[in-house]
Amino acid sequence: MSAAPGSDTLRAADDLLPGHLVAVIAPAGAGKTTYLATIADSMRTRGLDAVTLDAFISGPSSVLEALAGDTDVVCIDDAHVLAPSDELDAAVVRRIGEGRWTVLAGRDQVPVSWRRWSGRGQAVEVGFADLLLDPAQLAALVEAAGIPVDDVDELHRLTAGWAAPALLCVEERRRTGSDDWSTTDAVRYVRSEVVEALPDQLRRLLDRLAFLPSLDDEVARVALESRHAATLLDDAASRQLMLLRTPGSPPTFHLPPVAAAALRADPQGPDAEELRAIRHSVSLLYERRGEWDDAVALMLEATPEHAVRQLSRMLGALEPLGRTSNTLTWFRRLPRDLRAQPSGVLGLALALIQAGYVSEAEELLERSTPRSWKRRDEFAEFLVVRAIAYRVRFRHTEAIDAAQNALDVIAEGLMCSASRTNFLRLIAEEQIKEVRAWQGDLDPVQDMFGARNDEAPHGYRDVSLVHAMGITAVVLCEAGRFAQGAERAQSTLNVAARRGLDDSHLTTEAHLALGLVASEHGDLVEARDHFQRARDLAETALFPTTRVRIDLALAEVLGRLGDRQAAQEQLDSVVEATWDTGDPVLQSRVLATSAVMQALTRDATQLAKTSQRLRGVQAPGMAVRERLRCALVLGSTADLSAIAADLDAVHTAATDVAAALCRAHACRDKDPQAATEYVLHALRLAEKEEMWHTVLDFATGLESIVARAAEATDPTAGPTPRFTRRVISHLSRMAEQNQVLLSSRELELARYLDSRLTNGQLAEQLFISENTVKTHLRHIYQKLGVEQRDQAVRKLEELGIILDR
Repeated sequence: MSAAPGSDTLRAADDLLPGHLVAVIAPAGAGKTTYLATIADSMRTRGLDAVTLDAFISGPSSVLEALAGDTDVVCIDDAHVLAPSDELDAAVVRRIGEGRWTVLAGRDQVPVSWRRWSGRGQAVEVGFADLLLDPAQLAALVEAAGIPVDDVDELHRLTAGWAAPALLCVEERRRTGSDDWSTTDAVRYVRSEVVEALPDQLRRLLDRLAFLPSLDDEVARVALESRHAATLLDDAASRQLMLLRTPGSPPTFHLPPVAAAALRADPQGPDAEELRAIRHSVSLLYERRGEWDDAVALMLEATPEHAVRQLSRMLGALEPLGRTSNTLTWFRRLPRDLRAQPSGVLGLALALIQAGYVSEAEELLERSTPRSWKRRDEFAEFLVVRAIAYRVRFRHTEAIDAAQNALDVIAEGLMCSASRTNFLRLIAEEQIKEVRAWQGDLDPVQDMFGARNDEAPHGYRDVSLVHAMGITAVVLCEAGRFAQGAERAQSTLNVAARRGLDDSHLTTEAHLALGLVASEHGDLVEARDHFQRARDLAETALFPTTRVRIDLALAEVLGRLGDRQAAQEQLDSVVEATWDTGDPVLQSRVLATSAVMQALTRDATQLAKTSQRLRGVQAPGMAVRERLRCALVLGSTADLSAIAADLDAVHTAATDVAAALCRAHACRDKDPQAATEYVLHALRLAEKEEMWHTVLDFATGLESIVARAAEATDPTAGPTPRFTRRVISHLSRMAEQNQVLLSSRELELARYLDSRLTNGQLAEQLFISENTVKTHLRHIYQKLGVEQRDQAVRKLEELGIILDR
């Protein structure tokens, strides 16, 4: 026997083979033979003896003879055909002790107990993943066949770098001249060389797991309905049976597509019914684990009608955290002729609406045939969901029609539980009432709150209560009943807190109402904070009417705080998002807020245009009130009688105050006594309802009449002297500001007055002549009562006309 290799040679060899026993375990065609040849050649270049044998050809005796010799490196291919024996084990142990190398390669196992040596650092495993070709090696293989290498990534995806299947794909493409990769020959090879040779239990396992996107112990247990499945999966993984580990924890595995295709074509695989059951069960497992994409994909293949319900649950779980990119992809994969249960269709439609996919919800509803449904309660629910979809699109007339039709169906009897009947009735009535509230056609106390809450199903009762209270608070404030609105809004927050709903979107309306109250009372910072809080909560609210209310109110407050740019951006965002809906009430509300903004900036030209567009608008009340604002700011008294009549027709506290002050303006010169009576009526009602901002807006110009009213006040009838003194004090401070009304061109020039631009530079900036600039400046100075430019700047800042910096 020759001496063991020298130390220098040992170090060089250890770099290549870190252990003296190497177990190369991989399926057929993975490149084991090439790997052994490479090892042998590399060892020879290091001055070592190396021999390679094929156990299948040479037989057990030749293998034992080679291991018993003094060759430094013995590489044995197809070692899996050898039966384990004491002689074989002893020969390998002796070689390890002598510092010589043994490399055994087999398809799923080797005939020696190599794992006991791995813990001592004497044995290592080279597995399937270690032998796979990387993209660069595949590119070289493709290029050598004269095929363009631009789609090597697809070849790598199909084969994962598995050598024999990759070579077969290359040869098949070269032979057929196709522009795409075909795996026909590769799949046939895997099936004959690997699948047919699998042990029965492992073959059954892999045949079933081949239809699943990822594999782990839990998936195997559910798919095989066996507690031993995890052990089988571990066994398959340890035998390197085509399974590749997916990065992450806990460990999961996947099969190369060619392997999965070969297993799915195995005649011993599951039949259609068993496969449907496997997919269904594993889909529910993925759903429980939050792996929604895999869950829905499997359910669509198993039972598409159940995928409808699963998509509903998926939307409910994921959409509050932000839209998922695959939601619409899965929706589009639902069969057009799907015959799902009505409850599943309606649940998915509602989930789509709540997630913001209204078009898809309407498409799903259009594909349904509700009149063929056997249960009338499902038809009633269909109509309610249609009403909700219409409301989200600002199609309020159709929403009311659908909700009323639902109520008609309910009234005829549903043959279901009283709880479900009451629930459907409550939801249908809510759609009608909230549309009427948006349109300004609702008595907030008589019609809105609590009439049916006691009949709501128990699980919905708290939600219904908090939502109804919040909406009522908003409607009260829009009607000018701020004292009751503030009380109802605070009660809403208290009730929500007791029921654990204080951080939900159900309190959006309560914060909106508190913001409206604060704005009316002049606390603009508190109002802004409430509106911003409401805006945050409204991100998950269902109906855009609430968000529009918030955004318009916030725009007005920002404008009154002096941040005109932010206010205009806020208003523009509402217009951009919703104007095309064509809802007349929405457009009236936007125009009303625009009028407020233009009055704040003294933009007479734009205010006149807005006033013209508001002419004839009779709802909601806020839009009619802004017609009065436009008329007062512009000094247009001809329309006051018509505006007062329109205000009377609305029948709210706010419009009653505005109508009284409107008539006071109309007759202040001809009949001061009548004007005084109108002002007294307005002040009494305003003090009772805790209105402040409304009075100041519309009493401007009536300072002398308000003073006369204060003198004529009956202490027993009101208003109180304290309230009238506050009104007089504020009106006097506002009078000077309201004397200044700049045209739009003057306003545009005024915004540059604090710059260092000369008159000539200003003319160039505004594309007008220098003489026109001088004319505008002269008019601005006259209106401001100043003589110099720096005085004009200070005056404009005092009046709140913010200049561009």
